[in-house]
Parts: sequence; structure tokens; C-alpha cells
Amino acid sequence: FISTFIVFAPLSFAQPTTPHLSCLHPPSHSLTPPSPSPLSPIRSKQGRREGKKKGYNRVKKMDGYSFRAFTAADEEAVYKLVNSAYEIELGDTGIAFKSQNRLTSHHDLADLAAKATVMLMVRKEDEAIVGAVAYSVKEAVSTPRGTKLNEEAPRPIIGHFGPFAVDPTLQKKGLGTILLRETESQLRKLGAVGVEIDLINYRTDLTQFYMTRGFKPTRVEEFHAAAFATRPSFTIIMWKSFADE
Repeated sequence: FISTFIVFAPLSFAQPTTPHLSCLHPPSHSLTPPSPSPLSPIRSKQGRREGKKKGYNRVKKMDGYSFRAFTAADEEAVYKLVNSAYEIELGDTGIAFKSQNRLTSHHDLADLAAKATVMLMVRKEDEAIVGAVAYSVKEAVSTPRGTKLNEEAPRPIIGHFGPFAVDPTLQKKGLGTILLRETESQLRKLGAVGVEIDLINYRTDLTQFYMTRGFKPTRVEEFHAAAFATRPSFTIIMWKSFADE
């Protein structure tokens, strides 16, 4: 997820001070999350460091995977993989909040591949696709906190990724961390000074996953697919600076 812009990273794109999640309010009072609150307390610094260390140690033992580019022949397998990984979001209880699949048709996948780089994680022993991610870079128009940048100033390059999917039957085995590290590596090669992602407030499992891997919540925004939401939802924007690594 460095470039000629790196000199500006410490000024506007250094890792922001982590706010307590209770300080991140939804865009309007109508989007206040129900109980239990989807915005759980942030772990202590020691807890985050220990979680990150354990995850990285586990990753080192998993060398039976490789990465390759998405091709047209992969369309059906990737379509099923992504939707199965995000199926947990369908409904209106727990961490579920919507009525529509992540990819509603094969056209969605084709559009995604046209706008971003789709990378596949493959198991070496049988070439099975076990993970997929779409990533891209762009010039920043604002700081991680949302403050607009001067139009005449050089713009840092920032990365973004999503969807980010691992085969549900293989989750909690370190594959997500492997895929994330490779995604960040590819973004660095493209000149990104950091990476920004967006999560829905109910996905507290993902919030904790990314926080233990260096991401911090910076602001909230309206849910862009509100028409398909089964209950009031909002988006949490998270940021990770590569300058700290």
C-alpha cells in the first residue's frame, strides 16, 4: 500500500494521533449506531503491538502461496470468492447491514478490473485462488483528517484497496495478513506514501484486524451504498502511513 512526494509526507500525511473511537461521530444524528456500539474501544498500545507481532510471526511460516494478476479466465472463481467472503454482511443483525452482494454481477468485476489492479493470492500446491484484492493509487486531495490540500501544492500519492477477500474456509490462518502485506508492498512500488481504506461501522472485526496492523481511524463519512443498507450505517475511514515503517 517512496516517491518524489515523500518530503511532504511528514507534513500532511504522517500517521495521525489515534482518536478514541467514541470521538468519531456519524455524519448525522440519524446514523447513530445501535447497541451494541459498532465503535468498540481501541486496544492499548501494548495490545496492538503484541497482536501485530503474533500475526507477523505466523505469516513467516506460511510460504506455500504466491501472487499473480487477475485474468479473464479467473472471473467466475473470483466472483464467487469475493461474494462468499462478504456474505457475512448480508442481513440486519450483528455485523450484517446490507441486502446486496459485494459484486452484484460479473459486470461489476469487469468494471473493477478496468479501474484498479486485481491481484490474486494462489496456493502453490494446487493453484487454487484463496484470496483477491483490488488496489489503486491516486493523488491526494485532502489530508487523512479530511482537510483539503492547497491546489497549487504538490500532491502526495496515496493508495487504496478493496474489495479485500480471503476464502472464508481459510480465514483466521494468517492469509489475510499475507495478502495485506503484499498489497502494501505493491502500493509502495507505485509511489504511495500511505494507504486509506473504508469500513462500515458494523464491521468491528475488520476494524480490529486493521488496527493491529498499523491502521488508525481518522474520520467518518456517509455510506455510499445507503440504498442497499438494511439499517442506518456509516463509513469509517482508516489510514496507514508508510513513513512509520
